[in-house]
Amino acid sequence: MDSSRKHLVVTVHGIRTFGHWQPRFATMLRKEDVDTCVFNYVFGYFSIAAFLIPPLRWLVTRRFRLELLSLCCNHPNARIDLVAHSFGTHLVAWGVAGIRADQRPHIHTIILAGSVLRSDFNWGGLITEGTIQRIINDCGTKDNVLWLSQFFVLFTGMAGRLGFAGMTGEHLTNRFFSGGHSLYFEKSGQPNDEFMKRYWVPLILQDFPIETIDERMVPTWYQGFFTTVLQNFEIVKLLIYSLLLLAPAFSFALLYHEANLQRQRADEETRQALMQTQRAEFVRDEALATLVWAFNRSAYMPYNQFAFDEKTQPLMVGIFKRLLASGYGGHDVHIELRAHVGEFMTVKRRDGTVVLATTDNMKNLRPGDLVYGMTSEYALAIGQKAAESARRVASNQGTPDKMLEAESLGKEKPTVPYPKSLRDPEAWNRVAALNNRIEMKLCYQHITHARDEEKCIVDPAIPVQGHMDTGKRCNLCAPPPTKQPQRPPLPPSQ
Repeated sequence: MDSSRKHLVVTVHGIRTFGHWQPRFATMLRKEDVDTCVFNYVFGYFSIAAFLIPPLRWLVTRRFRLELLSLCCNHPNARIDLVAHSFGTHLVAWGVAGIRADQRPHIHTIILAGSVLRSDFNWGGLITEGTIQRIINDCGTKDNVLWLSQFFVLFTGMAGRLGFAGMTGEHLTNRFFSGGHSLYFEKSGQPNDEFMKRYWVPLILQDFPIETIDERMVPTWYQGFFTTVLQNFEIVKLLIYSLLLLAPAFSFALLYHEANLQRQRADEETRQALMQTQRAEFVRDEALATLVWAFNRSAYMPYNQFAFDEKTQPLMVGIFKRLLASGYGGHDVHIELRAHVGEFMTVKRRDGTVVLATTDNMKNLRPGDLVYGMTSEYALAIGQKAAESARRVASNQGTPDKMLEAESLGKEKPTVPYPKSLRDPEAWNRVAALNNRIEMKLCYQHITHARDEEKCIVDPAIPVQGHMDTGKRCNLCAPPPTKQPQRPPLPPSQ
């Protein structure tokens, strides 16, 4: 080799080491050729954890690429040789391949040992374009360390054990030695320079043809099968990493689905509870409505009687007891009792007795007999006595005073209109008997999931002022009924 020609050699170490073999190899080269400049590229201690993470590898590779470009720019006419071991082979290969084609320097010789590159790395393109003159890939047939990169590290492989695939020859040569990952500079666990001196130094300092070495043994069928699996394990590795990356999203989807199911179950339980509550309220309301209906059907008083008898008083007592047992208080329920007084047509005889008017006694009126009516004041007074009687019944059952509202409407607001004529006293008195009654209306606060409504239980057969007469439950905002027809005036009473 011409001593005047400048010669640059760059060495790169691997992971989990500080590259102790690099200074020893540089010393050997300088002893053989003092004009050879050796640069040992070191990047510190690179752990296995960092090796597993592609972005960290790419960052170290980028730094090496910039250093290599700077070195080549400072020595544009020098011969450049690269020697790398383990992870250093990754830096050299991807560092050179990552340089733009118009900026790539000419590399004379690349020596790779224990390479973590994939066996299908595309050296052919770099060799064809003239970037690299020759590549020597030294492999250890017992390099079990490379299983780590082949099985677990994305975008890496075990070319340092299996060799590179493709066109091999004077430009790309795989050499196979019996040994492990550090056979190139260690022997029996101790530093040893024999391999580097015999196999690497001549390649760097001389242009002799590359010596072909293959110490592999013929594999058995299962070794061949295992080797085939190793060579095609990249697809499995990508699938495993894809599953690992998708696992958090899948777990989140499962958690979301479970939360959604729990929310649906909670909604269903809430709906069932609401239905049960509504069903219980319906049963309760139906029972109360039945009591109110029975009371209103029984609260008709015959002539000359306006007090709670053995039929109406137990019904009222039952209503009060059921309300109190259901937890109602005066703040959410109230009972309206309206006493209506029937305006009977009577005849007052001379002896002071008063009887209901009939067609017969109206025809046979004797001197002194008078057709007797009822003044409004008298009717209000009678109705007030009935209201007071109702309050006493409610008080005896422990009903709060504000739960009950009792009033007398007298004869002015009949629930059934009177006939327009007085010619049929029996028909008139039948209507009067229907109007001589106590009407009950039960109003309570009905709580639903949408809004609170005040509902009322009334008798559907009896029109009630201020409420609709179409059902047992009605809103307080219902329009009033039509105006009742005016009845003919009665003869004045004495």
